[in-house]
Amino acid sequence: MKKVKIAFWVILIAFFVLIVYQNQEFFMAKQSLKIDLALQTYYTPDTQNAVICAAFFLLGFLIAYISGLTERFRSGKTIKGLNATNQTHREQVALLKKEVDALKGASAPSPAPTGETDEKATEEATAQNA
Repeated sequence: MKKVKIAFWVILIAFFVLIVYQNQEFFMAKQSLKIDLALQTYYTPDTQNAVICAAFFLLGFLIAYISGLTERFRSGKTIKGLNATNQTHREQVALLKKEVDALKGASAPSPAPTGETDEKATEEATAQNA
């Protein structure tokens, strides 16, 4: 999969270079942008089209990044809340296991949950309980 990604990016960059190379006249031509506000009209200095294209590309990239930040913050907040809920549930399970052991009169307390299930230990505990 890593080689496929590398090949994809090489092809994409080669395609981009090919477009720029074949259209050098357009990208090297100089033009001015006009900003017409109701009270005043503003003209930018003559700039190459390549610089204008790069500026708008970077502006779009920045806007996309900023709009993605809000989603990342929401996701992070949700993950923190779910982790807190998970921890309280683990604590409740541990307390309930201790209560069950106390009611059964078990001499050894059950181990605290680690997040990973050990199939062999689970089978042994099931066999002892039956």
